[in-house]
Amino acid sequence: MTILSQSIREQCERMENIIREGWSWPSPDTGFVAHVLRRSGKPLPSGVRRLDFGEPERHRLTQAPVLSAFGYLFSPQDADLAQSLAPAWSEGLTRLSAREPFPLDRESFVFRPIELLGVSLGAFYCAAVTVESKQWLTTVLLEAEAKLQGSGLWSYLLGAWAARFAGIEWKPIALPRLEDLSDVELSLIRWICREHIDVAISQRFEEKEAELGRLVAARYASRNLGESSGPQAALHLVSMEQVAGSSAVESSRRSEQRERRSVPDDPHPLSPYVVEEQPWFTPLPGEREKDEGSIGNVKIDVVLLTAVQVELRAVLRQLRPLPGEKTVWRIVRRKETYYIGRFGGHIAAVTMCRMGYSEQGASLAATSKAIEAWRPKAVIMVGIAFGKDPTKQRIADVLVSSQVICYGVQRVGIGQEIIYRGAIAPCGAALLNRFRNALRWSFKRPDGSESQVKDGPVLSAEVLVDDPDYKRKLFEAFPQAIGGEMEGAGVYSASEEWNTEWIIVKGICDWADGAKGETHQALAAAAAVSLVTEVLSNKLALSDLGS
Repeated sequence: MTILSQSIREQCERMENIIREGWSWPSPDTGFVAHVLRRSGKPLPSGVRRLDFGEPERHRLTQAPVLSAFGYLFSPQDADLAQSLAPAWSEGLTRLSAREPFPLDRESFVFRPIELLGVSLGAFYCAAVTVESKQWLTTVLLEAEAKLQGSGLWSYLLGAWAARFAGIEWKPIALPRLEDLSDVELSLIRWICREHIDVAISQRFEEKEAELGRLVAARYASRNLGESSGPQAALHLVSMEQVAGSSAVESSRRSEQRERRSVPDDPHPLSPYVVEEQPWFTPLPGEREKDEGSIGNVKIDVVLLTAVQVELRAVLRQLRPLPGEKTVWRIVRRKETYYIGRFGGHIAAVTMCRMGYSEQGASLAATSKAIEAWRPKAVIMVGIAFGKDPTKQRIADVLVSSQVICYGVQRVGIGQEIIYRGAIAPCGAALLNRFRNALRWSFKRPDGSESQVKDGPVLSAEVLVDDPDYKRKLFEAFPQAIGGEMEGAGVYSASEEWNTEWIIVKGICDWADGAKGETHQALAAAAAVSLVTEVLSNKLALSDLGS
């Protein structure tokens, strides 16, 4: 085990203990911690109180700290937890709006950044909140920019994050040298770069992301982090696990796990490389908030659906402003966010759903809402997947679905015999034809070799596969499959309901062999996006598809 991986493991344990010891529900700090962990796909610490509520909590929603705590539960990944509380929460916000937000003694939620963020998140995601309450909070957030400028980097950035929920872009804050930032400031900036692209762009952090990664890795290896609160510990924890997925650490972990499980080595391994130095790692486009009613007669040709940040970033890097515009448009429509621009030769709406397909906000609902909103000619799910066979495929080869095998519907009989009963659905014939004929497409891996297009049936279920035995059984049941992912079944179901052509295009990022990590996710996503760009560069690619 390397010095870095050992240090990260020890400090992760310490951060988890800090979170556990400081857990107090309902409180803004605990709401923030839960939001960060759940958005990162991490479980809540063992032994802590559940994020529930009863009558005592309902009666306390007139108190800003409690209102903020429950506000965090209205975020898209947690919205199902708080729906029954929505009317009471909205009433609490209405009462809060009757108070002075900027008292002379600064004793209000505006000057407590974790509290402000929870209130703002809830206000713009809770469906029961009135237009008047949203207008009041928007005015507060506009005034808060000047009020918080002298409060330090931590407070200002949390305020800027809160303001984005209202569609407000605060001015970029002047950063000192990165080396002079505290550990927690670095972790907060990394979180914003990873999970809140719009805030990262407005604060001009994107260009510093590579330097930030190297700096925090060096700090984690050389010394312990300072004293932290629960929210700060949560940010540290996510940042450290992100570093732990880097090439050096991941290579060591992969080697250990392969040795234990006797998994064959990849015959085409990639040497460690720096993602930010690759030619496809270009700056994200500028964006401008746009009201849905002000976009005129813009006709969306295609919806590009992603499920995780690395996929969304890869697509946005290739999204260009519409003719006559200087930035892409960012439109919030109910609970969905869309980026509108030119992708290749077509006008595209880009959005990100939750992982999987059945939960609120996952691919089934997101696809249906996108088709209803934009009536596109086609839906393309683009991103990352696991490969079948490293002796016949390589990292960053791109899987194009001829069919989606929905293996999540099963009958388990005596002796654990599994009978798969899900659909095997063919994708759009015209789209498949376009991708099969992308003969001039070229995408180079970091070692100079070229990625290949692999078309065939793709497995899809809400299962994050990372076990070689489970994977082996899947491909024994479906030998025709070429790889697997988690959202295709939902895209198929919704698109068929709307009679819209669809296809899944995903780059291979790992082999689901017990050593899953983030090392090649950005590369795989970039390869898939490159292929979609090539296909859609032909202005006639979608001409025969109905709307």
